[in-house]
Amino acid sequence: MNTHILLGIGWPGEPTSDTRYWVASILGLILTVAFVLLFRRTVGRPTARKKGSKRPTKALLMSGATALALSPLAARAEDPEPAPPTIAVSAFVETYISWNFNKPENGLTAFRGFDARHNSFALSNAVLDTRWTAGAISGRLALQTGDTPDIYYGSEATSDVRHVLEATIAWKAPAGKGLTLDGGIFLSPIGPEAVPVKDNWTWSRSTLFFGLPFYHAGFRATYPVSERWNVTAGVYNGWNNVTDTNGKKSISVQGLYTKPDKITASLLYFGGAERARGSAEGEPWRNLFDSHITITVSPTLSVLAHADTGFENTTFGRATWRAGALAARIKAKPWLYVAARADILDETTPTSRAGTAATLFFPTKRVSSLTATLDARPADRMAIRLEFRRDSAHDPIYFKNGESSPSARSQSTLTLGLTAWF
Repeated sequence: MNTHILLGIGWPGEPTSDTRYWVASILGLILTVAFVLLFRRTVGRPTARKKGSKRPTKALLMSGATALALSPLAARAEDPEPAPPTIAVSAFVETYISWNFNKPENGLTAFRGFDARHNSFALSNAVLDTRWTAGAISGRLALQTGDTPDIYYGSEATSDVRHVLEATIAWKAPAGKGLTLDGGIFLSPIGPEAVPVKDNWTWSRSTLFFGLPFYHAGFRATYPVSERWNVTAGVYNGWNNVTDTNGKKSISVQGLYTKPDKITASLLYFGGAERARGSAEGEPWRNLFDSHITITVSPTLSVLAHADTGFENTTFGRATWRAGALAARIKAKPWLYVAARADILDETTPTSRAGTAATLFFPTKRVSSLTATLDARPADRMAIRLEFRRDSAHDPIYFKNGESSPSARSQSTLTLGLTAWF
């Protein structure tokens, strides 16, 4: 299931005249203005009354209230019979083969989420997903296996928890329009991309998706402000933490706008102390601002913009980052889609007399990628994707030929992937 903006004002960090920063700042401003306009159009409007209708008078309201109070049915109302529990089961499988033109001898395409195997048939992910509902209570348990969970669970991949995609329990409380409270392990709400390939336009995920958090463990609350706006607030162990590493909790607040088959947009803040105990950088509060919008321009064209930025004040100074992605998808035939994406993530690492802070995302200051994807649908609930991608970095972080350590500033791959679902 990412773009971040600092309220559309600009990127944190030192002033610069680099064209990339101006383009990113303008993109953030445009996204923020779009959110304000969407909010004003959909929230706070008075409910329209039919022509000729009248407001109920005080006398009518009082008489209605009296009748209700004296009604035996109202006085002895019984709860309706609870609906029988329902269970829904779904699944998907992802497999691929990829060729890295750098020909890394170790067989690894570095810093990919999650097409990381070179010249080898690979099972990316296989997921069995069960959802159940019993009245106001619902739950989800999605189990997984393959290379994908081993990659994104990182330091927690040695635990059996890596086989859990999501595990949640939810309660729809009788408050207002319906307040939903849920807890467990969630996929991160940051950014527009998802773990399942079928829910994305490309086979590989963007540089932003790989650098930003994948999952959280904690609790959250969601409230429908209007027919199209939802607001969600959450508290978690941290950034990619099922087990808390520093005893401090993280928080998030998100506004999500949805107009079915037209627009999906998100504006999110995520904050918390994400460094581990005893780190040289201390345990600073990390501030992340994320925004993305997906628009269906026509039945054949969809576009996406994603922006992300943030900062934390370490013992060495302020660490900052800014990132952005633009993507488009064309429906060339009823069975064929063509997609393209460009993205970049740039990080500023502080240095002082005491030393230099560790990087947050990649072992370099800047990473970018260009991706082109053909998506063929020979049958319902099945996709075959052929994708070319080129990654570039400021420093050598990729493997090449038989060298045991990273020695290349770029890498190009050609991937053939197959996924099916029900």
